Amino acid sequence: MKYFASAAALAMTATLAFADGHAPVPMVMTQDQSVANGIVSAEKVVAGENGWLVVHRTDADMTPGPVVGHAPLRMGENMDVAAILT
Repeated sequence: MKYFASAAALAMTATLAFADGHAPVPMVMTQDQSVANGIVSAEKVVAGENGWLVVHRTDADMTPGPVVGHAPLRMGENMDVAAILT
């Protein structure tokens, strides 16, 4: 029981320290989609700071090419982000 209490206290301390001292872990959640409607969307984007979701044209090897769209992001969770293609 002593081991469990120590582990729980350590986990709680680590969680509080993480919440106070670290930005969110960046990630993008999306699916393959058609671009026929001129929009690329992401269900969820987590950003460590304010920034941009940038869409690049890709070639057959999926090598990034020129920027073809972008959308602003705020720090933290961004839901239903849509980038209009240019």
